[in-house]
Amino acid sequence: LPRGMVGWVGGAGVAAALIGGLQWWLAEPANGELAASADQSALILALGGLAVLAGVWGNELGPPAMIALSLGLLLSGGVLSLFEGRDPAAPYQTAWPFAALAALVGLPLTLGFVGARGLYGGQAIGGAWLGLAAAFVTNSLLLAGGLRRISGAWVTAELREPLLRLAYLAGLSLPVLFLLLAGLFPTAFARFVAGPAPTGVQDQAATYWTVALFVLAALSGAALWGLGSGVPAQADRAQMAFRARLARWLQLEWLYAGLGAALGALASVVRALADVVEGEAAFLWSLVAALLAWLYIAGR
Repeated sequence: LPRGMVGWVGGAGVAAALIGGLQWWLAEPANGELAASADQSALILALGGLAVLAGVWGNELGPPAMIALSLGLLLSGGVLSLFEGRDPAAPYQTAWPFAALAALVGLPLTLGFVGARGLYGGQAIGGAWLGLAAAFVTNSLLLAGGLRRISGAWVTAELREPLLRLAYLAGLSLPVLFLLLAGLFPTAFARFVAGPAPTGVQDQAATYWTVALFVLAALSGAALWGLGSGVPAQADRAQMAFRARLARWLQLEWLYAGLGAALGALASVVRALADVVEGEAAFLWSLVAALLAWLYIAGR
């Protein structure tokens, strides 16, 4: 990117990551579904913003981090979307979405850790503290929202059929398996997608930053989820009303309405000017324009 564009693109990435993370955290699953279409849009916005941050401010760790975050969105997001809910008769089934969510926010030995190294380690080494803070807050929100969805959804009766359950678990297992294998061999993954992997002191510092901030983000996300699930009923209703208002505000419909009104006013002004210039006095306006052009040329 040109040097003058880095700040603008990075700022857009910060805004996208935070707005997407907040939308993911605030949205309530619709009709018992784990991830409605609005939730998927929020997840795409958040991970897209994080990928931009890794690419702009992640230094040499940025390219593999961008690809890892993009793949994490497809794989972890796919598992979270396919997961139909907890089954009291088979509680082990929650291991798949928990693994996908952990990889999404940068668990070591998963593909998400490759992305987190660009977000945390790369930005910390480069001194991009705004992007680093945005990545930390976004991952905390993603974890809190994911935990709420996994713990709040219940499996449908159809999936208790043995063959359907087998096919369902196979569909969840393949993405999680790739997330784990790519994380177990991060050097090979980085070399495959972006050339030689970084080594030396800088690489160690990035790893330390990433592990420390992953732990802090995980604790923050779990605390945020715990605070939301342990409030009294009356406070919970007030909290849900506030979250609903904030979620509507973050949809930016007010901004789109304002832009539409401004464009409508501008179009009205243009139409009014066109009626004046192109009406019965069009020939006179042409003479005035020609006179002004002649005076300008003569004055030079």
